[in-house]
Amino acid sequence: MTVEVKVIFRVLPEQAPHMVARIGTIENLIEHVIHPLIDSSFRNQASSSEAMKFLQDRYVEQQKAEEHSNGELQKYHVECVSVLICQIVLPERLMQTLTNKVVASQQMSMYDSQQEAEGRRKEMEKTKAEADLQPNLVRAEIDVQIASQQKNQAIILAEGKGQATRLEQEGIAAGVQAVGLAEGQKVLAIGQSTAEAYRLQAEALGQNPLALVEIMKQVSNGQIKITPDIMIQSGNGNGESNSSNVLAAFIASLMASGYKLSPETPAPKPSNSGK
Repeated sequence: MTVEVKVIFRVLPEQAPHMVARIGTIENLIEHVIHPLIDSSFRNQASSSEAMKFLQDRYVEQQKAEEHSNGELQKYHVECVSVLICQIVLPERLMQTLTNKVVASQQMSMYDSQQEAEGRRKEMEKTKAEADLQPNLVRAEIDVQIASQQKNQAIILAEGKGQATRLEQEGIAAGVQAVGLAEGQKVLAIGQSTAEAYRLQAEALGQNPLALVEIMKQVSNGQIKITPDIMIQSGNGNGESNSSNVLAAFIASLMASGYKLSPETPAPKPSNSGK
């Protein structure tokens, strides 16, 4: 690579005799001291560094050359003001590599920026989607709360209805039990009264007359029948046969069961009209 360097130096008046005594003229100083010094200094620095790094570390290399040159020129009673690197010319292949590297670095930076932008866009879309869904989420949350309240209400109503039904059933059972007890006590009282009345009647009339009275009451109420519904006799002394009595008894039985006897209806006679 080629490095173009500019060196600024000065010779103080009080140091001029020493410089002239040492090197002679300014031209001799430039040709025989400064040129070899700068050339050697940059060659040594370039040999310990890669060309691309030397180019990137231009300011650092310039500072190193200036410090080294100042130390050497003081031997000739000359002060080095500064060493400036004006231009660094690299070979074409290295320049192409540097260009590619710079382009790649810029592309990476661009890709990173795009990736960051894409990430922020996704976050924005997510935030937007969440904002769009927020009413539905709020509505769903409210629906859940309403459903929970309705569930609790249904449970409370069911428990209340169950308790009311249980109390009602207990009340009905208690009423039935009370009615049963009352009926039982009523029947017991009637039975006791009837038994007491029978006992008093038996004491007054005696057992046999009292039994006869009760039988006649049952007969008068129609609960006891003392005559048969159908009576069959074997004969009446007029010479009628037993078969007639049996037939009469059978007919009487049919009539008693609700069967009605009706004469046979004669068949209609054919009409003589039209002859």
